[in-house]
Amino acid sequence: MEKEKIIKKGTFLYDHKVICDIQIVETNIRPGTGDPYDSEDLRVDKEGTFYYIKFGSPLKRNLFSSLSLYFTDLQKSIDEADKSTSGVKWKQQ
Repeated sequence: MEKEKIIKKGTFLYDHKVICDIQIVETNIRPGTGDPYDSEDLRVDKEGTFYYIKFGSPLKRNLFSSLSLYFTDLQKSIDEADKSTSGVKWKQQ
């Protein structure tokens, strides 16, 4: 059973001017691609501790329109969020 937990919340600036939501989510499953041409490591679901980024829509707050790849390290997911968006501001937890 998949379990998810929001680890970090914040905002970023879309096009350097529209405030959007961003979250880092911890999950216990990394879904596989199911593609028979991919290696088994990518093709099948993996259990463990993984993190991914949810990017909010620039059209509506609290609507998440895209996700990142999965990371095995929390700090790498945070670094990727900071690198792939502009003006990230993380809320204190």
